Amino acid sequence: MPRPREFDEDTALDAATAQFWSHGYEATSVRDLAATMGLTAASLYNAFGDKRTLYDHLRRRYAGEFSEHVVDRYCVAGTPEECVARVREYLDAGARHVVFNLAELEDAERLAEVARAAAG
Repeated sequence: MPRPREFDEDTALDAATAQFWSHGYEATSVRDLAATMGLTAASLYNAFGDKRTLYDHLRRRYAGEFSEHVVDRYCVAGTPEECVARVREYLDAGARHVVFNLAELEDAERLAEVARAAAG
């Protein structure tokens, strides 16, 4: 019979999520994850598998939480068609926000290039 886990799984997964959000997948090592999650590397592997498996689990967990949030917020009343229309509006607004932020980032990168060229 396997030993019961001696850590809170949600707390550990929240810590891993924060690590990936802060540093990205490539820059996050198993050692970083284990330290952030308060586990040894062996415990991390035993509980969650390798880095890719953990990352995939976190993506599915995040998608599930996001889906629950959207349904709870936009589908509490009305017909299924109205729910779909409200969710579509929400996602369209989010996509416009992402496009706007990417455009700002590109503008900032261009400004940095101009500043470097002027300085040097």
